[in-house]
Amino acid sequence: MKTFLQPEKPHALLFDIDNTLYRNDEYIRTQVDGQIRRFCELRGIDPLEGETLVRQTKAELERVEGRQPSLANTLVALGVPIADSIQWRL
Repeated sequence: MKTFLQPEKPHALLFDIDNTLYRNDEYIRTQVDGQIRRFCELRGIDPLEGETLVRQTKAELERVEGRQPSLANTLVALGVPIADSIQWRL
């Protein structure tokens, strides 16, 4: 386990909400599940149907674009503005 020294009076506090610097699979799962749950509520669909729709859309975007899209961009393709999906993460 790494030990990091923390200053007595820090000048800034950084949050890594997208796993760029620090990875926490449980946190990611919570964020993804929450956004998909909100998408399902918005659409009035069953969570399993919503998960399937998100997975299929993500796969289609990857096929067309040649790279794996983020969940945010997948939701955009499904009609959800990025600003909304960001609010769903809070």
